[in-house]
Amino acid sequence: MKVANWSAVMVYQSWFSNSPPLSNSLFSNSRFSVAGRRDSRSEVSLHETPTDITVYLRIPGVAPNQIEPQILPERVVLSIPQRVEQLTLLGPMVQLAVVQRTLSLPHRVVPEQAALMIDEGALILSLPKAEPAWGNQPRSRLQQQWRSAKRWLGRQLRAASHYLLVD
Repeated sequence: MKVANWSAVMVYQSWFSNSPPLSNSLFSNSRFSVAGRRDSRSEVSLHETPTDITVYLRIPGVAPNQIEPQILPERVVLSIPQRVEQLTLLGPMVQLAVVQRTLSLPHRVVPEQAALMIDEGALILSLPKAEPAWGNQPRSRLQQQWRSAKRWLGRQLRAASHYLLVD
Protein backbone atom coordinates (compact mmCIF):
# COMPACT_ATOMS: atom_id res chain seq x y z
CA MET A 1 0.00 0.00 0.00
CA LYS A 2 1.44 3.35 -1.02
CA VAL A 3 0.79 6.33 1.21
CA ALA A 4 0.32 9.54 -0.75
CA ASN A 5 1.51 12.84 0.65
CA TRP A 6 -1.39 15.23 0.08
CA SER A 7 -0.06 18.71 0.54
CA ALA A 8 -1.84 21.79 -0.72
CA VAL A 9 0.96 22.51 -3.19
CA MET A 10 0.74 19.04 -4.74
CA VAL A 11 -3.03 19.31 -5.12
CA TYR A 12 -2.67 22.79 -6.60
CA GLN A 13 0.01 21.70 -9.08
CA SER A 14 -1.92 18.65 -10.21
CA TRP A 15 -5.21 20.54 -10.60
CA PHE A 16 -3.82 23.66 -12.27
CA SER A 17 -0.92 22.16 -14.17
CA ASN A 18 -0.71 25.00 -16.72
CA SER A 19 -0.37 27.81 -14.20
CA PRO A 20 2.77 28.74 -12.27
CA PRO A 21 2.75 27.56 -8.65
CA LEU A 22 2.66 30.06 -5.84
CA SER A 23 6.05 30.20 -4.23
CA ASN A 24 8.10 31.97 -1.64
CA SER A 25 10.60 33.09 -4.26
CA LEU A 26 10.67 36.68 -3.03
CA PHE A 27 12.76 35.60 -0.06
CA SER A 28 14.55 32.60 -1.55
CA ASN A 29 17.83 34.37 -2.37
CA SER A 30 17.99 36.82 0.50
CA ARG A 31 21.33 37.14 2.24
CA PHE A 32 22.20 38.53 5.63
CA SER A 33 25.13 40.88 5.90
CA VAL A 34 27.82 40.39 8.49
CA ALA A 35 27.68 42.58 11.61
CA GLY A 36 24.99 44.81 10.12
CA ARG A 37 27.20 46.00 7.25
CA ARG A 38 24.98 47.38 4.51
CA ASP A 39 26.17 46.59 1.00
CA SER A 40 24.57 46.36 -2.44
CA ARG A 41 24.22 42.55 -2.29
CA SER A 42 22.40 42.29 1.00
CA GLU A 43 18.65 42.54 1.00
CA VAL A 44 18.09 42.04 4.72
CA SER A 45 20.56 43.25 7.33
CA LEU A 46 20.38 43.76 11.08
CA HIS A 47 22.41 46.45 12.81
CA GLU A 48 22.52 46.43 16.59
CA THR A 49 23.46 49.29 18.90
CA PRO A 50 23.32 49.33 22.71
CA THR A 51 19.85 50.93 22.65
CA ASP A 52 18.15 49.68 19.49
CA ILE A 53 18.11 47.26 16.55
CA THR A 54 17.85 48.55 12.98
CA VAL A 55 16.59 46.31 10.17
CA TYR A 56 17.40 47.29 6.56
CA LEU A 57 15.17 45.50 4.06
CA ARG A 58 15.34 45.65 0.28
CA ILE A 59 13.63 43.08 -1.91
CA PRO A 60 14.14 43.30 -5.69
CA GLY A 61 10.88 43.78 -7.57
CA VAL A 62 8.89 44.79 -4.50
CA ALA A 63 8.19 48.38 -3.52
CA PRO A 64 8.91 49.12 0.16
CA ASN A 65 5.32 50.30 0.70
CA GLN A 66 4.05 46.82 -0.31
CA ILE A 67 5.85 45.16 2.61
CA GLU A 68 3.70 44.83 5.72
CA PRO A 69 5.87 44.32 8.82
CA GLN A 70 4.34 42.92 11.98
CA ILE A 71 6.61 43.68 14.93
CA LEU A 72 6.54 41.32 17.89
CA PRO A 73 8.80 41.50 20.98
CA GLU A 74 11.14 38.71 19.79
CA ARG A 75 10.72 38.73 16.00
CA VAL A 76 9.58 40.66 12.94
CA VAL A 77 7.14 39.04 10.51
CA LEU A 78 7.33 40.47 6.98
CA SER A 79 4.29 39.92 4.74
CA ILE A 80 3.97 40.68 1.05
CA PRO A 81 0.62 40.14 -0.65
CA GLN A 82 0.89 38.64 -4.13
CA ARG A 83 -1.67 38.72 -6.92
CA VAL A 84 -1.18 36.58 -10.02
CA GLU A 85 -3.63 37.02 -12.90
CA GLN A 86 -3.80 34.44 -15.66
CA LEU A 87 -6.03 33.57 -18.60
CA THR A 88 -7.10 29.92 -18.73
CA LEU A 89 -9.55 27.96 -20.86
CA LEU A 90 -12.22 28.57 -18.24
CA GLY A 91 -11.62 32.31 -18.22
CA PRO A 92 -9.49 34.70 -16.20
CA MET A 93 -8.07 33.30 -12.99
CA VAL A 94 -6.73 35.36 -10.09
CA GLN A 95 -4.54 33.84 -7.39
CA LEU A 96 -4.12 35.67 -4.11
CA ALA A 97 -1.42 34.72 -1.65
CA VAL A 98 0.66 36.21 1.13
CA VAL A 99 4.39 35.51 1.26
CA GLN A 100 5.82 35.73 4.77
CA ARG A 101 9.27 35.71 6.30
CA THR A 102 10.10 35.77 9.99
CA LEU A 103 13.25 37.43 11.29
CA SER A 104 14.31 36.46 14.80
CA LEU A 105 15.76 39.34 16.76
CA PRO A 106 18.80 39.02 19.05
CA HIS A 107 17.06 40.94 21.88
CA ARG A 108 13.50 41.71 22.93
CA VAL A 109 12.17 44.99 21.53
CA VAL A 110 9.29 47.35 22.33
CA PRO A 111 6.85 47.02 19.38
CA GLU A 112 4.85 50.12 20.34
CA GLN A 113 7.90 52.39 19.95
CA ALA A 114 9.08 51.03 16.59
CA ALA A 115 9.75 53.51 13.79
CA LEU A 116 9.33 52.73 10.09
CA MET A 117 11.09 54.71 7.35
CA ILE A 118 11.48 54.34 3.59
CA ASP A 119 14.81 55.59 2.25
CA GLU A 120 16.30 55.04 -1.23
CA GLY A 121 13.97 52.14 -2.00
CA ALA A 122 14.70 50.34 1.27
CA LEU A 123 12.45 49.76 4.24
CA ILE A 124 14.18 50.68 7.50
CA LEU A 125 12.79 49.54 10.85
CA SER A 126 14.17 51.09 14.02
CA LEU A 127 13.31 48.91 17.01
CA PRO A 128 14.21 50.11 20.54
CA LYS A 129 15.43 47.36 22.85
CA ALA A 130 13.29 46.43 25.85
CA GLU A 131 14.64 46.36 29.36
CA PRO A 132 14.65 42.90 30.92
CA ALA A 133 11.31 42.37 32.64
CA TRP A 134 12.86 40.60 35.60
CA GLY A 135 15.69 43.05 36.42
CA ASN A 136 17.52 41.74 39.51
CA GLN A 137 14.78 39.28 40.45
CA PRO A 138 16.48 36.02 39.32
CA ARG A 139 18.85 36.19 42.28
CA SER A 140 16.06 36.87 44.76
CA ARG A 141 13.83 34.23 43.10
CA LEU A 142 16.68 31.74 43.40
CA GLN A 143 17.12 32.67 47.04
CA GLN A 144 13.40 32.18 47.69
CA GLN A 145 13.42 28.79 46.00
CA TRP A 146 16.50 27.75 47.98
CA ARG A 147 14.84 28.82 51.26
CA SER A 148 11.66 26.90 50.43
CA ALA A 149 13.75 23.83 49.51
CA LYS A 150 15.59 24.06 52.87
CA ARG A 151 12.27 24.36 54.73
CA TRP A 152 10.86 21.35 52.88
CA LEU A 153 13.99 19.31 53.64
CA GLY A 154 13.84 20.35 57.31
CA ARG A 155 10.19 19.23 57.55
CA GLN A 156 11.04 15.90 55.91
CA LEU A 157 13.96 15.32 58.31
CA ARG A 158 11.84 16.23 61.37
CA ALA A 159 9.10 13.87 60.22
CA ALA A 160 11.58 11.02 59.66
CA SER A 161 13.82 11.76 62.66
CA HIS A 162 12.07 9.34 65.00
CA TYR A 163 12.72 6.54 62.47
CA LEU A 164 16.40 7.49 62.20
CA LEU A 165 17.09 7.79 65.94
CA VAL A 166 15.30 4.63 67.12
CA ASP A 167 17.60 1.63 67.76
